[in-house]
Amino acid sequence: MNNDAKPAIFLKIIIFLLVILALMGLKILYHQGEVELFQWLLLPVAIIVTSIKGIPFQFFSHIGYVNYEEMIVINKSCSGLNFFIISFSLALFTCFPYQKRPIAYFKYLIVFILSAYFLTIMANINRICWAIDTVHLGTHYQYLIGKESWTHEGQGIIVFFSYLLVYYFILLYFKRKKQWITLI
Repeated sequence: MNNDAKPAIFLKIIIFLLVILALMGLKILYHQGEVELFQWLLLPVAIIVTSIKGIPFQFFSHIGYVNYEEMIVINKSCSGLNFFIISFSLALFTCFPYQKRPIAYFKYLIVFILSAYFLTIMANINRICWAIDTVHLGTHYQYLIGKESWTHEGQGIIVFFSYLLVYYFILLYFKRKKQWITLI
């Protein structure tokens, strides 16, 4: 290993540790924070779901976005923060170790954060729209929306896993083609 590579590896390790600490901080914030702290994830989702489904939501402190007419709540547990953390980590650990230019590390982090953010918003919109459709269908089929219903969790698993799988294959494609340089 030459002397030029040592600072780059050291910088990469420091960045990894700082990012892991930041992600742990987000996870702690998720458990201890109020719904207002997650507006950066909830607000775009509520606006886009409203425009797609025509169901207006109103924000209430300590609850989230609510539509009383349809009995739908988009709260902290719907924010997708766990998905954001997982999708950002997926990008970080899939592609970041292979970058060789220390100056580009921060650019890649920004790209990974933005892609994870937009992926989280899209996945949440999909999941919530599907859940709304299920609630409407559930008026005819009560087993879909009952207290013991597994459909809401099952829908989340299907949507989030599907998005993560597609995202992973996109990341692999760019990694294999070594086209990250052209993106930044």
